[in-house]
Amino acid sequence: MNNEIQELIDEDIQAYSAWHHNELLERQRKEEEKKISRLSEIEEQCSRYDKQHPQVWKLFVFYSFDRIRRGYKHYSVSAIFERIRWHMDSGTNQAANSFKLNNNYRAVYSRKFHKNFPEYSDFFRTRIQTSKDTEATGLPELGPLDYDN
Repeated sequence: MNNEIQELIDEDIQAYSAWHHNELLERQRKEEEKKISRLSEIEEQCSRYDKQHPQVWKLFVFYSFDRIRRGYKHYSVSAIFERIRWHMDSGTNQAANSFKLNNNYRAVYSRKFHKNFPEYSDFFRTRIQTSKDTEATGLPELGPLDYDN
């Protein structure tokens, strides 16, 4: 009888161990799913920024089409961003550097332009987005007060 009891106990222990192992694997899988990529993090931040500053998209489109009308087949998204910065800073009574346009958004805005105006899908040259394979930083986005004068 003792051998039978021991065998039942051993079977229970094995069954519990297998169940527990599967539970741990499932928890790990769920944790991995919760993690977002750096690309998703940037896109989310840019989406929030875009809602708070809709004039930036309007200026981005305006200045992009200005270059297209002047005959450019390709142009620099960085140059468009600098022009927007100049426009926003020069047109306000606020202190210099009060307006911030994160360089991380350049890829998002250029791809948004390509998506909205597919006939110009190669106007801005884009690279493969390696940030999709990188884990999000989880850090808050920097704002004007995070910079020195």
